[in-house]
Amino acid sequence: MGCIVASCAQKGINGLREYEIAHNTHNVQRALSFYDDSISFEIKGVWTKNGLKEIRELELWDSTLNSRLEIEILNQKLDSFWCRVREENDWFKAAGIEYLIHEPVTFVVRKGKIHSIQVTSTQEANQKIGRVISSLFDWSQNNGDSSIYRLVSGNGFIYSPAAALQWIQLFEKAKTVKQTD
Repeated sequence: MGCIVASCAQKGINGLREYEIAHNTHNVQRALSFYDDSISFEIKGVWTKNGLKEIRELELWDSTLNSRLEIEILNQKLDSFWCRVREENDWFKAAGIEYLIHEPVTFVVRKGKIHSIQVTSTQEANQKIGRVISSLFDWSQNNGDSSIYRLVSGNGFIYSPAAALQWIQLFEKAKTVKQTD
């Protein structure tokens, strides 16, 4: 029994490593191949995405923003992996954030596929994002720019390649206007 469990654990570790490579090289189709069809991805207190269609939008968003993940496995039991994930991307850079740390991030890997991901963002990460969003909303209101309202909905960010690029344009516009004030 121990060999079977060890084999499953190693398969899960290898799958996470291969997923990390696919994600970081922006190979969306390859990254998606590591997800179970019924994937559930939750950022606690923010949103939950279910199924490959919704995960595809996240992977396309991340690819457009040159996302890079560093997944550090802290603990593992059977098919569950508790990790620290360092994330950087062009959205963060445009916002003046070098990277964010998410911890813990729990991956459940079954039969070599990521079945679920549950992210607990650190208080620091939540504060950084909150300050950026608040600042952009304030800037938008003060400058009569409504573009931010096309990038968020009642459920949070709109995830698509086009929205990702529009966020970068909004950051650049806000920065340019602030510099000319």
